[in-house]
Amino acid sequence: MTSAQANSQTDSRADTWKKTPLSWGLVVIAGFCLVAGIFFLRSAHLQKSGVQPAALEKLLRGDASLAEIPDSRVEILEVTSPGGLNAWLVEDTSVPVIALNFSFPGGMMLESEDQAGYMMMLAAMLDEGAGPYDSQAFQRELENNVISLSFSAGRDRFYGSVRTLSRHQDKAFELLHLALTQPHFEEESLERMRRATVNNIRHSLGNPGWVAARVFNGMLFQGHVYERPGRGNLETVAKITADDLKTLARRQFIRDGLQISVSGDISAEDLAAKLDDIFGGLHKGGEEDIPETPALNAEAAGKVYVYEMDVPQSVIRFAHQGISVHDEDYPAAVVLNYILGGGGFASRLMKALREEHGLTYGIYTGLAHMRQANLLQGQFSTANETAGEAVALVKDTWRHMAEKGPTAQEVEEAKNYLIGSFPLSLTSTGGIASILSGLQEDGRDTEYINSRNDRLRAVDKDDVRRVAARLLNADELGFTVIGRPDGLDDGVVPVTKLPGM
Repeated sequence: MTSAQANSQTDSRADTWKKTPLSWGLVVIAGFCLVAGIFFLRSAHLQKSGVQPAALEKLLRGDASLAEIPDSRVEILEVTSPGGLNAWLVEDTSVPVIALNFSFPGGMMLESEDQAGYMMMLAAMLDEGAGPYDSQAFQRELENNVISLSFSAGRDRFYGSVRTLSRHQDKAFELLHLALTQPHFEEESLERMRRATVNNIRHSLGNPGWVAARVFNGMLFQGHVYERPGRGNLETVAKITADDLKTLARRQFIRDGLQISVSGDISAEDLAAKLDDIFGGLHKGGEEDIPETPALNAEAAGKVYVYEMDVPQSVIRFAHQGISVHDEDYPAAVVLNYILGGGGFASRLMKALREEHGLTYGIYTGLAHMRQANLLQGQFSTANETAGEAVALVKDTWRHMAEKGPTAQEVEEAKNYLIGSFPLSLTSTGGIASILSGLQEDGRDTEYINSRNDRLRAVDKDDVRRVAARLLNADELGFTVIGRPDGLDDGVVPVTKLPGM
């Protein structure tokens, strides 16, 4: 299309709008209704949790700080089915929606060394036909009933979720039950998923961010299951058979260790019955005997691993030992992470690398928790020419925080944000279900969600300084750099083969 043709079409559309002023009115009315509806529904969620709409309105206008929003209180019900299945429920009738999350222990930990990618393929195949429905019929049932059904394999657990309107819950739960108990694993669907996975892997090999994740995992978790790529590699994916998936499904989908979290328009009584309808057909089994093997590679500490790739910017990831969510210092570590690199433009690392030196557009850090590893990790990109300078500045900022700690103002601002923003995570049915899932996986009790903010309030400057000295060690930071970086120390470790590939 030429620019003249494009301009002609644009002018034509503009003339049409000019001739139909009623259309403008309808658009304005529709937009107003949409905004009002979203505000009403979110306000209803927050009010149910103890946050009044007036407080939310002040926040949205900019007339109040996050800290002024009162604590939310979430009532989590522990539901037990007649068959003995347990679930957590936050009942909310303000919108006719149900979100159900669940997970089984295992995930990629159940794969043997030559089965990388098998669990992700299992997840991809579960909605490709089950029970009386072939692949297309199963997808039609989901679409016609506005049901979202998803599965994924993590390092330590296998996850699933269903989102449905409450009036379609029977169909949604039926399809979920069939996917877990009567999946087809048809050859045609398997080949289609295999081709898609192979294409995805080949495409990802040119993505420096994806390559950085592979090298990062290979560095940190050398020789451990965590090192393997979730989707596998071209060799392992080519060998997956339907029988392999059936065997893994029998091992994975058991009642022992099953965690279920539900939010939305369903009562505890109704949920109890539905739990048996969905999961009651699974055999009790026994949790797999997964050896507790420390995942972190001690030899990676303090090293800089470089994988050369022709890209204009170096993608850099870094990490060292983190902290358990059950450690008494964990709340202070959360505040520390926010100040160091988790707080966006307010963080020390962002100010140092972006604002003061112009080395990156963004840098972040985060606390990561796995069954066999805890990390404090981060990531950023910078021009190849400034890679060495940026790595040195990360270490300097890390070291300064460990030695001097934060200011009192930084601690208060971090606490205000972490406490005040929490109610905003309770504005959707799916978000609430996800929070419940995270709490269960972390081994929390149902009251933790209501004591979280008090734990953060109790953190003071001295606590954060003490935890910074305990947790941060610039000399222990391991770095992976993807690109053609300049200015790095002589102790660089070259990586010539992509780990796991």
